[in-house]
Amino acid sequence: MYAIVMVDKWQLKRGGMVRLFVKDLASERGIIMSELQRRTLLPMSTVQRYWRGVGAHGDPLTSIDLRHVDTLCRVLDCEVGDLLRRAEN
Repeated sequence: MYAIVMVDKWQLKRGGMVRLFVKDLASERGIIMSELQRRTLLPMSTVQRYWRGVGAHGDPLTSIDLRHVDTLCRVLDCEVGDLLRRAEN
């Protein structure tokens, strides 16, 4: 169930990659991080990583559980393409 966002070192050096837009979507809906955590029932550390778009050690996020994508889309009332978008640096 993992591996919707997989980035290799070459892509990181180029600057283009798929990015999460959790914070933007939540903010548009008036949802703060703690409310998102409460609604999704995901661990706060996971919500924080998705909110910031970074991994556990501050490096770029390289994977996300598809179950989490589904949960976030349901709670934020959005489609996968709203949540995940290809972005250039």
